[in-house]
Parts: sequence; structure tokens; C-alpha cells
Amino acid sequence: MPKRNSTVEIKDGKVVFSKEILEYFESIRTEENNIWINKYFEYLSDKENLSAEKYNFHHIRPCFSFKDKTHKNRKETLILGDEFDGNLIKLSIRNHLLAHYCLWKIFNNFDSKISFQRMCGGTNKYTKELSEKELKEISKLQEECAKKNKTEDELREYNKKYKKEWYKNNKNEVLNKNKTYRDEHKEEIMKFSHEWYETHKDEVRKRNKKYRQENSEQIKNIESEYRKTHKDEIRKKNKKYREEHKEELKQRDKKYYEKHKDEISEKGKIYRKLHDEEIKGKKKIDYEKNKDKISEKGKQLCFDPIRNKPCTLNALKCRKQRNKELYKDVTPTQCIIKN
Repeated sequence: MPKRNSTVEIKDGKVVFSKEILEYFESIRTEENNIWINKYFEYLSDKENLSAEKYNFHHIRPCFSFKDKTHKNRKETLILGDEFDGNLIKLSIRNHLLAHYCLWKIFNNFDSKISFQRMCGGTNKYTKELSEKELKEISKLQEECAKKNKTEDELREYNKKYKKEWYKNNKNEVLNKNKTYRDEHKEEIMKFSHEWYETHKDEVRKRNKKYRQENSEQIKNIESEYRKTHKDEIRKKNKKYREEHKEELKQRDKKYYEKHKDEISEKGKIYRKLHDEEIKGKKKIDYEKNKDKISEKGKQLCFDPIRNKPCTLNALKCRKQRNKELYKDVTPTQCIIKN
């Protein structure tokens, strides 16, 4: 409930405004809103407010003007508006609506606009008590407010900015609440997400394809940066996965190769033509690094099953390249090393 000192003083049938209220509106006064501040105080000091049978309490300094980092919502600012010295006044229903119209003209912001529009709603208690002339007067003002209202895009931008600012100030609280909720309802969330994905599977895939096509360069840059920073972790995970799913991967690769055999061979030819010099350079570098190992493997004694004679690994590979049909079934793993 409001305090006693929050109501306006009335002496000899006239309203006496407190110094704090007058100083506040003087600090806001500009050339554009000068006329509307004067009209606003005319409606507040009207004698009809004292003799009106039906009236409403009005905050002279609006509650949204008390917003700061600690007081952000209507519930929080309402307490400050009620306790402000000389801030509450009794107004007739007509003057109450006109006062909010003047506040919209003075501040020209989102909060003042919404408060006036809500009060002018057709099902609202304020408009039911008005006469036909008063309704026509206020309907014109309502139309003016609706024409100058923000578009949907501007409202979305305003909401995004407000949400971002609110999230920055309350980031830790939101994260802690989400963690506790997920821990308590882990199984329910998993079931719900699995069911939702099955029903909206095609939509999700189409949306992901569009997003990847539109933002392909950004995704590549992000992936490359992530691979550079988490190089060792990725390799360890891949090794574990390959060891656990070794047989499944082999079967999958075989099926894919059988279906797309011609495409893979064509792509390989095209890539070799374009990157012929790079491939030769890489082969030279690999040969220089692993020169000793290759020579040792080449010197290994093997057995040629077709000639029925012992030979080296390099010699067997050369024969296989020359006579592919003859040595079709012979592989390096099938070589019999002689003692």
C-alpha cells in the first residue's frame, strides 16, 4: 500500500505539487515536449478531479522512469512510484486517459505507449464509464497512437536488445537454474527430445541444409579453428571410435564403395590432374622420411608362388604391376618369407 506522504497536498481546492516532482519534469523539459508537459499539469490540476464520483489513482511521475539495474519489472518499479513524495493523485477517468496520452507525447517510448493503449482497450473498465463524446475524443487519440506505433520488425529488435541486456545481468542465475532442472528431469528431457526429433526429422534436415549453404564459409572457418585448438582430443576420440566400431565401419565403406564406385574413380582422376604436382611433392617428402624403412621392407625375402622361387618384396610388386592378371590373387600379405 502507498505511504501517506505519497499523495498530493490540496490547499484551498488547488493541487500543490512537491519540489521533487517539479524538479524531475524540469530536468526532462525540451522544446519538443514543452507544450505537452504544460498540458499534463493542466489535466492534473483540473477541478473536476476533486468532484468526480468515479476516479483512479495516478502516478504523476510514471513508474517506468524508476527503472535501473536493480529495478527492472513493473512490480519492482511500482514500489518506488508509490513511495515517491507526492506522486499519487486522484483523477477522473477522462483526465486519467488524457494524462497517459500526454505522457506518451512527453517520453515517446515503448512503456508509455503500451500503458495508453491498454487503458484505451474496448473491454477495459476505463472506457466503459465514458460518455459518447469522450469516447470519440479518446478514440481519435488511440488511432493516432496506433498509426505511430512501431512496426513488427522494430518491436522484435527492441525485444532482442532487452533480452540480451537482461541475460547479461542475470547470466549466472539462469545457468544455475537450467543445470538443476536438467539434473532433476534428465530422463523426461531425453524422451521428449527423441520424440520431437522423430516427428520433425525432415524439417530439421532441410533447415540445416539451407543454413549450411548460406553460411558455408563461416562454418568452415569455425571448424578449422576448433580442429587447430582441439587437435589431440579429436584424434584420441577417433581412435577409440574406430577400435570399438571396426567391423561396422568396414562394412559401411564397402557398401558405399560398391554404390558409388564410378563417381569415386572419376573424382580421383580429376583431383590427380588438378593436384598432380602437390601429390608428387608429398610422395617425395614421405619417401625421404621413411627411406630406411622402405629399403628394409624391400630387402625382405619373400616367395613367389607362380615362379616357385624366393624373391624380394620389391621384385614381387614389380611383377604384379607388369602381369596383373597372373598375380591377381597374390598380395604382399600372402608372401611366404623363407628362412
